[in-house]
Amino acid sequence: MNPNSPRSTAWTRLAEAARRTRFEDVGDIPAPYGFATRIAARALSLPATSAGPFFVAKITLRVLGVVCLLAIVSVSVNLGSILSDIDEQAGKLGSTPIEAAEVENTIDSPPAQPQP
Repeated sequence: MNPNSPRSTAWTRLAEAARRTRFEDVGDIPAPYGFATRIAARALSLPATSAGPFFVAKITLRVLGVVCLLAIVSVSVNLGSILSDIDEQAGKLGSTPIEAAEVENTIDSPPAQPQP
């Protein structure tokens, strides 16, 4: 960027003004007088047809909630069969079943050597 261009000098002035601000946090900066009134008036002046995306988003969130609820219910209903299937597959592989898994205390003992 050319340092002598009007855009560059404007940016420099804005950056210097931002550094000289007296507010520590952005949340401390007060809104201009009448700002809330103008925002509320603009929101109320929107035509009725522009509220459509809001309703679509609302319906979408409800559908997402229903789908999540159905997923949780289906997993909870089938959890027993899922665990028994995992247990059967573990038995076929020669490992211990899920319920009978033991944990050894290997803190004080030397590491176990793999069995050939």
